[in-house]
Amino acid sequence: MLVETVDAPITAHFSEREMACPCCGALDIAAARMLCSQLERVRAVVGPMTVVSGCRCLHYNKRVGGARNSAHLRSLAADIRCIGDHHRYMLVAHALAAGFVRLGVGVGMVHMDVDRSLSPQTLWLYTYGRSEPRCGL
Repeated sequence: MLVETVDAPITAHFSEREMACPCCGALDIAAARMLCSQLERVRAVVGPMTVVSGCRCLHYNKRVGGARNSAHLRSLAADIRCIGDHHRYMLVAHALAAGFVRLGVGVGMVHMDVDRSLSPQTLWLYTYGRSEPRCGL
């Protein structure tokens, strides 16, 4: 269930406010806990991470061009800012090791999600704001 959020911690390094929808504050706390616990595993190796996009309501997801069935709608995905090729590689490598099932790799961010209902483990590339064909892992 999506609820309005406050700035309470979800895990040691991720808060409700940074994971909530920026336009309305919606967030499924139970799903976000599952996502953030895996993000913590990546952060333990890679270091601090900036969440670019966490949960999205339908309105915001449409506004940013998100997929109709995006895991962001269910608080099961986060886009993490990356700085340079090495950082992007580290995020992807450690996200796979942490058990993330779906990864989208872009120039300035890596999409990580734990939504097992959408597809088997998948990796895709974002180019010029569009995603390239997906490749099962």
